[in-house]
Amino acid sequence: MQKARLEITFIIAESSLELVPIAISDHPDIVRHARKRKKKPYEIILDMTYHYRAILSSNIPQKHKRGRPDIVHRAILLALDSLLNKLGFLRLYLHTIDDKIIWISPDARIPRHYNRFIGLMEKLLNIGKIIANTEKGEETLLEILPISLENLLDNLRPNIVIGFSKRGKIKEGLLEYLSTLIQRNIDKNRYVNIVNIIGGFPHGTFSQRVLKIVDELISISKYSLSTQYTLCKVISCYESILRLVP
Repeated sequence: MQKARLEITFIIAESSLELVPIAISDHPDIVRHARKRKKKPYEIILDMTYHYRAILSSNIPQKHKRGRPDIVHRAILLALDSLLNKLGFLRLYLHTIDDKIIWISPDARIPRHYNRFIGLMEKLLNIGKIIANTEKGEETLLEILPISLENLLDNLRPNIVIGFSKRGKIKEGLLEYLSTLIQRNIDKNRYVNIVNIIGGFPHGTFSQRVLKIVDELISISKYSLSTQYTLCKVISCYESILRLVP
């Protein structure tokens, strides 16, 4: 296993993170909230907490998947906090509900306070990149990539793309499944990249577009599970396989 280069990539797909769509930017609740924050309506992140009536009364597509940036916040923190990330195995991308691809550096320090996180994401979505001065000099910590989800998969060159969904085939022995998958690919390749796609939205399932790029759709429970729990479960399995935890 040590002879092969191994990367475990997570894509949080159709994530509920976006700026307020122009189509609803003139809704009174959004205008009021933007004014309070001294920003223009289309410069702030869509958030169900403040914009519930605007989303509910709109005709925007897939509105049941929108307005939950808190899901994304928890998922990013969990992934970056993991031993899988700290020891250099994890790669993390966001695919947003409005079809942006966001690369997140393994060294990024995401604010734990929700309001500060929202401010950072608004800056990213408005200017496209977050750069910070570090001990190594200027480093890009977050960046919107000018590519599609399909292009991202082409660039990653994965050995397999696994989608996690309640509608998938149940894998009660997730640890054994992932262990066998890694070992089989490492035995054949010098570079192994396992891509894991987990939904970053509150309700519903993946679109047909996402399902088309998945090689194997699996479920880890008969119950509907949150993004955070699914991500935690999968990362924990990888850490156990790689003996990163006692």
